Amino acid sequence: MKKIFAAAIALLFILQILIACGGDGKNTADTSRGGISGNEETEEITDPNARINKKDNLPADLNFDGKEIRILKRTSNATDFPDTSNGEVVNDAVYEKNLRVQERLNVKFSYGVLPRGDEWDGSLQDLRNMFMAGDDVYDLVCMTLNICTYGSLMTVYFMDVQGMPYLDFEQPWWNTNTIYELSHDGKTINYLVGEGSVSSIEYITCVFYNKNMYNDLYGDPDELYGITLDHKWTLDYYSAKCKDMYADLNGDGTTDADDQYGMSFDVWTYNEILVGFTDARMSSRDSDGLIQLDMDLPRLVTFAEKMYDLTYNNIGVKYYPSNAPSLVELFMNRKMAYYPALLTYSISFRGMEDDYGILPLPKLDEQQKEYRSFVTEHVVVSCIPKPCKIPETVCAVMEALAAEGYRSVTEIYYDVALKTKYSRDEYSGQVIDLLHATSYNSFLHTYIAHTSRSAFIICDLVGLDKSADLMSYYTKNESKYRTSLEKLIDTLSSNET
Repeated sequence: MKKIFAAAIALLFILQILIACGGDGKNTADTSRGGISGNEETEEITDPNARINKKDNLPADLNFDGKEIRILKRTSNATDFPDTSNGEVVNDAVYEKNLRVQERLNVKFSYGVLPRGDEWDGSLQDLRNMFMAGDDVYDLVCMTLNICTYGSLMTVYFMDVQGMPYLDFEQPWWNTNTIYELSHDGKTINYLVGEGSVSSIEYITCVFYNKNMYNDLYGDPDELYGITLDHKWTLDYYSAKCKDMYADLNGDGTTDADDQYGMSFDVWTYNEILVGFTDARMSSRDSDGLIQLDMDLPRLVTFAEKMYDLTYNNIGVKYYPSNAPSLVELFMNRKMAYYPALLTYSISFRGMEDDYGILPLPKLDEQQKEYRSFVTEHVVVSCIPKPCKIPETVCAVMEALAAEGYRSVTEIYYDVALKTKYSRDEYSGQVIDLLHATSYNSFLHTYIAHTSRSAFIICDLVGLDKSADLMSYYTKNESKYRTSLEKLIDTLSSNET
């Protein structure tokens, strides 16, 4: 299934490039009118590739007779279920999407929040207490992935939705790379990640770059888009560009915080951003489909060595193992040219005078077949509590929300992130499609608190221990990694905490 899906995404991406290069404007989606694209025969289709015209397979006459869908969100200001429209373009697009879904399926959404949703520890404990009681209180939980999988390990309280009606994982609005990666046995599906939540776009990793600074040094800043689409955007290439950007701004002959760098980054960036772009395998599945530790050590050795050189031997890179300044401010104030971050950070650049571009994280090297964009554990997942009495209805709701998000919200968010019309931008629209198409999450990273930080091996080795000796580090920690993972798999398989 995953191979078929990947091939379909690749074909869709090629078609989008061809359409964009044609310049005929037919790929411009009218996102202002929104609307449900089910199986209505009367819908006028001008371009079958436009998002607004992508139909889902939900029955056109689906009607749940005003059924209440009780939705649990973390806080009252959760972006996927706003209480009102407020004039903010993305908020209002999401609000209107939810109204259309309720009208189409004849359901009514009601919302609850965690009592201590603004607190990390409080959220974990509140969610655990709620499900340990076993009461039928909510039909749908929409919560960040880290709340569900960190510490309290909520996974065992959610239904397996594999094979349930109405859900169609062949559709482009589902991130099947992540959905199946989060399964401990390759069959059980507890968490859905898709375009029903804008977080599936917001929390994708990328590299922002300052186009004005690039132009000052090299000329045409859009050439980086061409390098990317030619699959030459590698860690070595990126490292060289960072080095070239260094400037001793205060003229004191030393590299310090007052100088200009290609990139500045911190430990959080190591953990959340930089661990996800390599193709170095960290786990696989056994004959029963269960996740097992299976690190591609030769590729990880290469990754460790390159990251060590980037971190400590590149004059154009400033690493802060602690007490890092605001990286957003450094980027906005021309103190660094390249900023590995999350797509949602673009919201912070609204006051930035210079123009910026968006690229994927680089490949480890040219042997890597495709770019890999990490969708972090801050993504909001949809899941059904086991006590729910109407799971089939909830599945229809989740499918409709994801499909309508794909049709009417995603491009609006892209426009905000790109500061231009997504479908009219010759290059950045293609790159942002690439980010989305290659986004994924890792099982080991998602369950990081239960797997002895095995997914953070590069960060712990290079960023904290300041070493590139991966083999010695792995040998020292292998037993711990395996034992903790096996214990986690046993817990998830037994459905007991």
